Amino acid sequence: MNCGLATANRREVTRIVKARRKTTVFARAEVAGVSGPAATINLAGKLAAKKAVLEALDLSGRLSLTAVRIVQGPSGKPGVVINHPSLRRRTSGYRISLSISHTKNTAVACCLIYDKNDAAFPATRRSA
Repeated sequence: MNCGLATANRREVTRIVKARRKTTVFARAEVAGVSGPAATINLAGKLAAKKAVLEALDLSGRLSLTAVRIVQGPSGKPGVVINHPSLRRRTSGYRISLSISHTKNTAVACCLIYDKNDAAFPATRRSA
C-alpha cells in the first residue's frame, strides 16, 4: 500500500488562473463544474488531490498534473481517472482511494493506493 498526502491553497490556484495556466493543471471537466464563491477552494482541493495521487505513485514532480483527473461520484465521493496510458497500465491492479478536505483557505488530500485483492480493504458494496 502507498499513501500520498498533499496540500494546496487559494493563493496557489489564483496564481495558476491569473497566469492562464489552468489547462496545464486541470482538465476542462474539472473546471466546468466549479463556480461561485467556493470555486477557488474547490479547485485547491482538486489540485491537492492530484498532487497526493502522484505522491502515492512516487511520481511527484515527474509527471504532469493532467495525468490524473479528479472526479466526483454521484454520492459526492471524490475519485480518480488516470489519463496517462502507461500510468493507467501501471495502476490497473490497484484501487485508489481519495479523501479531500478544506478550510476557508487551504485544502488537503490523502490518497491510498492498494492491491485490488487485499483482503484488508474489501470492495465497497452498495445495498439495494
